[in-house]
Amino acid sequence: MRRSSRFEADSARTGSMLHPALRPPPRRSRFLIVLGMALLIIAGLTGTALRTLTARYDGTVTKERLLDPDARQAPEEGTVSGPLNYLLIGSDRRSRNPDAGERADTIMIAHIPKSLNRGYLISVPRDLLVQIPPHPPSG
Repeated sequence: MRRSSRFEADSARTGSMLHPALRPPPRRSRFLIVLGMALLIIAGLTGTALRTLTARYDGTVTKERLLDPDARQAPEEGTVSGPLNYLLIGSDRRSRNPDAGERADTIMIAHIPKSLNRGYLISVPRDLLVQIPPHPPSG
């Protein structure tokens, strides 16, 4: 009596005489392949949408050179010997009273430590200086 091989047993059960490597994948494998392809398509569409939105919003922002071109050049080795502090002030003209001049509506201090590897931004509220009347009992 002849013993049947596993290949013959599988062929008899499935009705396929193909080699196991050439048979179509089982249902679960097909599902995983379709799911993987769907995830790849979704990831591609998401990346494209993010790139499009970023370009759209980046194009609406006006960009200007605020510093002198010489200030943008890299300093020579050893020219900066300490920390850097910059005072940043944003101002606007009042639309209701244009003769009143301009007022600072944003005041910030940018501090860059001596190591030049990070920066700190400190916001100073515009209405920080206010008159506080004395307390009557204590004067």
